[in-house]
Amino acid sequence: MSKGPWKTSQFFAINIVAARSLSFSVAKFIDVVWDVIGGRGFAVVMAVLSFKVFRQYLTVSMRSHPATYQVFRAIYLESEPSIVSTYRLVKDCTTGRRRVVPATGLVFMVATLVFVLIFPTLSGSMTGYINVSRGFVQASGGDMVPFESLDFVAYVIHDGWRVNLTGNYIISLSVEGGHEYMQKIGDSSSWILPLLGGASMQVGCRGEKSRSLNCQLKNSTSHYAWQYGFYGLHNETSVWPTDHGNVTLAAPSLNISAFYLDDVSSSIGDGYGHEWVDPRTGQRPFSDEGRIGWTAANQTFTMEDIVANSTCQPVQNQYQWGLSLIQLLIAIILQGIWIIGLCVMSYTSNKHDPLEGGQPEVLRGWRALLTLAEAMNMELACSGIEPHVLKDDELQRQIDRHIGGGQVYSKSGGNDVVERRGFPNAGRAE
Repeated sequence: MSKGPWKTSQFFAINIVAARSLSFSVAKFIDVVWDVIGGRGFAVVMAVLSFKVFRQYLTVSMRSHPATYQVFRAIYLESEPSIVSTYRLVKDCTTGRRRVVPATGLVFMVATLVFVLIFPTLSGSMTGYINVSRGFVQASGGDMVPFESLDFVAYVIHDGWRVNLTGNYIISLSVEGGHEYMQKIGDSSSWILPLLGGASMQVGCRGEKSRSLNCQLKNSTSHYAWQYGFYGLHNETSVWPTDHGNVTLAAPSLNISAFYLDDVSSSIGDGYGHEWVDPRTGQRPFSDEGRIGWTAANQTFTMEDIVANSTCQPVQNQYQWGLSLIQLLIAIILQGIWIIGLCVMSYTSNKHDPLEGGQPEVLRGWRALLTLAEAMNMELACSGIEPHVLKDDELQRQIDRHIGGGQVYSKSGGNDVVERRGFPNAGRAE
């Protein structure tokens, strides 16, 4: 019944629940806030950090590898990536006459721009809100019993009338939340059910529970079984303990059986029976987890009953908000690669000092615009291109055809291009 979280069918499944039992308005509000802050907001932060490092890297690279006008414009004059700027960067770097930046730097820059572009979509895709579903199991009379009302079965006194109880009287462990082991069947995280391996029953009747009749009976039954065993095999008189005194019972002892009982270190009051050995078989029947059982509405349910007769039904106006495990891991891995690459690129850039030559800061804004304008005016004039009489697309074709996309060098590089370590030399355009 459980589904593995790594199957392709679980790619969009919300299997990490972060908030439960929400109204539609609250769930929608959380989802919108996540999309704005976690998606678009974080993409802006990534863009700012990435362009800062890219400008440092390109400043150093341009001392030996001139940047084309389009590449310079995409990195220095824009503050966040776009489809057009990314396309220009790829086009000029792969089809131009010269290699603008080292290949590894180019690949990482393009990959980062694409990642920043798709991150808001990836962030929105990995989260969502779904209707809360609760598990129910069908009782013998046809009624649907919710999982949260199930309690672990401890003992069954088959001849309960001997101690003023009904026959086949069911005694539960009175464990708050004892239904959680099976509640996972109705949860979107049902794939973790096999990992539980059983439910801890090492909870005694404490606090307010200790005043309940069921807890008194459980303690009495546990103590009685510890003294006389199970199945009425003790063929002598026995004493049934109560809070109002002991009751002597004629032989044989009470016919008591049990479901699965956890190992509670032979605690008499907390559910004795895990270590009990049946003298007829030499086995410990109540230590078998396959005997685990639940009770509700004076009826017992085994694991087979739960699997065969359980169903999930949505709860009206209750939602849960969460994330997809697969997509979350993909996002974390991609962000890890981005952080490592950015650190390596920043280290490489700072090793060669991007501000060499007395520049007050790495080019950006108006200073970058002036640098591009100076380079274009000088190169276009030398090439005989008249930009003022050409349309924009005609000017772009002239630049591509006659000067190979243009070239902008870092002013800190001086007039002579010097090969610098970490940035392979490339011939300058004539």
